[in-house]
Amino acid sequence: MRFVLLLLKTPQVIKELIENNSYQIFYKEDCILTMRRIDGQVYGISKYREIPYENSQKQIVEKIKKHITDNKIVILSSDRNPDSRINLFLENQGLEIARRKALFEKELDANDSDKLLTFQYRAEPDISQDEFIDIFDRITLSDKERTGSARMFLTEIREMAGASYKPQNWLIAYQHDLPIGMILLQIMEEDTTEGLIFYIGVLPEYQGKGLGTVLHAEGQTMLTKLGCHLYIGSTDTDNTPMMAVFAKNKCEQKYTQYFYEPRS
Repeated sequence: MRFVLLLLKTPQVIKELIENNSYQIFYKEDCILTMRRIDGQVYGISKYREIPYENSQKQIVEKIKKHITDNKIVILSSDRNPDSRINLFLENQGLEIARRKALFEKELDANDSDKLLTFQYRAEPDISQDEFIDIFDRITLSDKERTGSARMFLTEIREMAGASYKPQNWLIAYQHDLPIGMILLQIMEEDTTEGLIFYIGVLPEYQGKGLGTVLHAEGQTMLTKLGCHLYIGSTDTDNTPMMAVFAKNKCEQKYTQYFYEPRS
């Protein structure tokens, strides 16, 4: 598991993060961090105005740098104006941006819930686990986030989804009874009118045919059927094919996430 971390408020919170591997960090629009357990329980929130800038932040960064290798901790920030001072502080402390992710949003039209789907879909519980993992393996084989077996990577993704993991919304797409891709849908716990495509991929032999764009669009249609009004998605900025998919499906880029690590 790789932790994503924004600037925490107290050394005690840092200590608990380091000692308890069941914690993850998620970004929130109006605060520096939201920390929750994998089961979805919110642990604590620290807002910008509540954080003493010099004392706690410097101590926190030093703690993170000390434990970053063993605990695979990454600091998450963004290119938005409120984060500019944080970015400067991190860079002055010897960290650099190791990864950039573009975050997109799209307002969903309730009328789209009546759209006919191009592909046929089977949910995870409706096929054998061996078949599901085999398809997942072939789709994720070149994913840079995957460091072990397909089964291990799938377990990690399920843990990241936490209480929002609903196997009936994790789907394999078929065309003429042949699997062509995978789309994992997720409804936000905090607001069930917001939905994510938690993971999407097309089997290697079907890539380059425009099927990913169709799969992505149909994922949004299915989120609409589930009652969502807003779609949120992200991808690495150097993932040119996926960036093109977002553009073709008229998603608006809101900002870019920065993932900081110590300079090598």
